[in-house]
Amino acid sequence: MNKIGYILLATCIHFAMQSQEITKHPLDGVWKWKSTKEDGSTEQGFRWYWTDEAIGIHRIANVSLDPETLKPIHSWSVFQTSTVEGIGDRLWVDTDGRQGRSTERFSKRGSSTTFSGASASGNVSGIIELAWNKAGDTFEEHVNHFTGFEAAYEKRSPTIEAHKIDYKPRERGEIVWPENMRALLDPRLQDLLGNWESTDKDGKVGLRIKFSPWLLGHTLLERFVFLDAENKPSRGGYNLTRKDPLNDQLIMYSISRNGFSQVGGWDFLGGSTTGQRQGGGRLVRTFLSEDEIQARWQSKQDGEFVDDGNGYILKRQQAGDAESTAGNKDRSYHQRSLDAKKFTGFIKTDFKIVNESDEAAYLAAEQEWKGLHEQIMQKGGLLHWHVARITNAKPGEPNYATVQVYASMEDMQDGSVWGSLDYAAVGGRESLGKRTWPHVKHAGSDVYQAMDQFWSPDAGDMEIDLINMGYMSVKSGMH
Repeated sequence: MNKIGYILLATCIHFAMQSQEITKHPLDGVWKWKSTKEDGSTEQGFRWYWTDEAIGIHRIANVSLDPETLKPIHSWSVFQTSTVEGIGDRLWVDTDGRQGRSTERFSKRGSSTTFSGASASGNVSGIIELAWNKAGDTFEEHVNHFTGFEAAYEKRSPTIEAHKIDYKPRERGEIVWPENMRALLDPRLQDLLGNWESTDKDGKVGLRIKFSPWLLGHTLLERFVFLDAENKPSRGGYNLTRKDPLNDQLIMYSISRNGFSQVGGWDFLGGSTTGQRQGGGRLVRTFLSEDEIQARWQSKQDGEFVDDGNGYILKRQQAGDAESTAGNKDRSYHQRSLDAKKFTGFIKTDFKIVNESDEAAYLAAEQEWKGLHEQIMQKGGLLHWHVARITNAKPGEPNYATVQVYASMEDMQDGSVWGSLDYAAVGGRESLGKRTWPHVKHAGSDVYQAMDQFWSPDAGDMEIDLINMGYMSVKSGMH
């Protein structure tokens, strides 16, 4: 792994770890809540408060449940900076596309949070009033001037009453996560899910990354931590990807103990290759296999992204828990992308014998045939054509071959396409034939159907100089 790549990443994110410890949120723990509306109907759910000490961020996750199935129907999440003089800044997002910023001001046994943001239907805002008891095991919460949610405006929302619990709701059957919980906001990001590590040439881990589906799949959450020589966190943060509620485009926020900001988005560069834009740079990740990623940094030059020579390799770390491996039974997007690129058409090779004295005239004629084959390609009847010299031919054996690649047998057998071509440049098909056939002897043809193949990830930039073909017969009964 290139250490410079780490330095550039840290520079792009604009933050580093601090030496002091972060104080936990006053409500740190797991809470079970319930509220009753004016019509007597109730809502219920759970809330988690915890602190990510390696990143230096308070986290809050809230989920509302269907009272019959106990499955999540709505969720919101908060990322909050460490409190300074009783004030903490927040980034909040929910499963209905709403997102925004808020500020929590703490008092002795409570807090008041003013929030604002946007949704697909307009602006949202309100003031959250939260109070807890002296023992710190119950709290009540309501929202004043609640705007832009279920009702266009509520002067005061129903009160949430919560009590602290010391167990995991899922283990007691009080919450049922859906089987398709890992469905993500864009399937092209699915393969990133999981734990990844990058090591240096000595095998020391310098970077750990975890991609998780968040908010019931409406958000991709990337947590990354850089490690120092003693294997302790030195810097880190989150990248949070979701859809902009105003234009439905993927956007990304970077989050650290120092704050948060919208920094970019994503480019999909073909197959399972992604470009993660951050500020003026882009991190391109190319899957070398399902469990290995080549990551490289690009910077903008004259309006175009160009590799700057810094990169590293990420390797997937297998997790043993059922939750981490859930959703991995289906083929990955990377594998489906490779399968979609597999060619299963037909390849026709025409073998030819050309005397040394005729080679120049023959190749000149093939150059003219090339223009006609290009016309057939433009009409969709041919995928590829080339003329090749057979380098290991013995005297009297075929020493040249022309190769045509067709998407189907029908295309290969369609002779009518020759009647639709423009022959002005060659003086007619018959005339071109008279300049070709005296210099070449046809030596038979082979037709192949492609079954499977593999291309190097860098094949798009390669020039092919030599093709080596092997022939074999399958023993009877061994097909």
